[in-house]
Amino acid sequence: MEAIKENKVAIALYEKYSYAISNQLLYLSGKYEGKLEQTARIYIETIRPEQLPHFPFYQEDVRWQCSWQSVKQGEAKIFYNDDNKALGYMLYKTVWNDSGEVERILLYQLEILEDRHQNLLPSFLESVTTCPVQMTAVNFLANNPATNFLLKNGLKVTTEQVQMKKQF
Repeated sequence: MEAIKENKVAIALYEKYSYAISNQLLYLSGKYEGKLEQTARIYIETIRPEQLPHFPFYQEDVRWQCSWQSVKQGEAKIFYNDDNKALGYMLYKTVWNDSGEVERILLYQLEILEDRHQNLLPSFLESVTTCPVQMTAVNFLANNPATNFLLKNGLKVTTEQVQMKKQF
């Protein structure tokens, strides 16, 4: 369950029913202007969103808006190294304008599987756009390395939420 960070009344009500804040969530938006400084040698597999839960590294415990079930009309990519070891994955939707040009990219999940691969984030995003583009990241965890990368590359925080989970 999510609540707007400033909505103290709702948060207090949820806490009354044994919910506790488990994560900070950020909704980011802006013009992504990533600069690929060096090309990484990665291999990309494009799959349907409904295929993601069949991979052992897929994180099922995500905000409902960001789950594969909510993004069935979207796209997914898995990134591999030379040894066919998964490095990360992305769940997103491309919005096209009437002229057939990319209008916006909506990111629902952008995950690296090991912190040491943070330098690959520009290459992951390069697989969906090579030009400056309006981008929205929906309810990204504040501590996700991709969040910090996007903030450094043109996106701004537009909404802050808290994720709350039932405590038993």
